[in-house]
Amino acid sequence: MFFLSNFVPLLCQTQSTNSFLLSTHPELVDVSFWKQAQQNIKKGHVSHIYPYPTAQRFIHHW
Repeated sequence: MFFLSNFVPLLCQTQSTNSFLLSTHPELVDVSFWKQAQQNIKKGHVSHIYPYPTAQRFIHHW
């Protein structure tokens, strides 16, 4: 079983990456964020999260 408290240590192997992740995306350890995401998915609303801004995506380079 997966618990929210395991999320950051699973992704971050060092304290510096852990601190960076939590400073830039604190919502990832917020239970209400994940409950809202579940509700959105149940309603058919799927969020698309891209790792790069639109201008930097490969589709614009070919």
